[in-house]
Order: sequence, then C-alpha cells, then structure tokens
Amino acid sequence: MSKNYDEALDALEGRAQQLFDAAYQIVERHWQLVRSMEAKHRGWENMSNLQLRCEKVGNSIRADWCGIKWIGSKAEGTRRSVRIFIAKPKGAYAYTLSKLFAFAKEWEKPMIEDTEAQLAAIRREASQLVKAITAVRTVKRGVLRDGTGRDES
Repeated sequence: MSKNYDEALDALEGRAQQLFDAAYQIVERHWQLVRSMEAKHRGWENMSNLQLRCEKVGNSIRADWCGIKWIGSKAEGTRRSVRIFIAKPKGAYAYTLSKLFAFAKEWEKPMIEDTEAQLAAIRREASQLVKAITAVRTVKRGVLRDGTGRDES
C-alpha cells in the first residue's frame, strides 16, 4: 500500500519540478529581453527598476518581483539602490500590474504583462500541487499506522 502513496508523491513532486523548470525558463527569458532592451536604451534613466527571481524550496516555488529605488546623490557619490518589496494581493496568484508598472519603464511593460501572466498560471498550479502533496503525505501517515507506528500492510 505504501508503494501507491510513494508513486503518487513521486508524480506530484515531479510535476512540481517541471513547473519550477518552466518558471525558471520564463524568468531567464525575461532577463534576456531586459538585457537586450537595456543595451538599446542607454543611460541609467532607461534601465529597468524591476527585479524578478525564481526559487524552489522543497516543493514550494516562488517567482516574485521587487522594485528598485535609487537613493542618495550621484554628485556626492552616495547613490545606492534599495529593493522595495512588491506584494501580491492576499490570496492571489498574480501581481497587480499597476504595482509592477509603477517601477517599469515604458519599453518593458508588455514584457512584464506577458511574463506575469505566465508566472501566475504556474503559481496557481504549484499552490495546488503543494496542497496535494501535503494531503497525500498526511493520508499515508494515517493509513500506515495502527496506533503503534507500524506499517499495517
């Protein structure tokens, strides 16, 4: 009986890895486009003020944005960047585009919209997968114990 649960977990965890790989590729493609466009639009005023990252911890996938704000004086040499956390609405899988666009340059808005739509779909499925993995693990623990912690099969 344990084998069935293990196979189910393997399948779910495999799908989580596939989703992470897809999200990572989306993020990489986004960064390639940003670097390409920044090369065409010289000057600090045309550089992107958004950062996107993708990471996987256990079976949880994060693909999140932060804004970059510049503080200090260029003339005095005290200018530095500060990351600004951008929150998704509670219970949502997608960022509010207006919050992302507040940091975006005009040339990157279509890229951001496309990238975020793809990542939102991945976040939604990944969230459901984590819940399914947790449920299968919980059921497996409950079914395989007869009160003494021994396998009933």
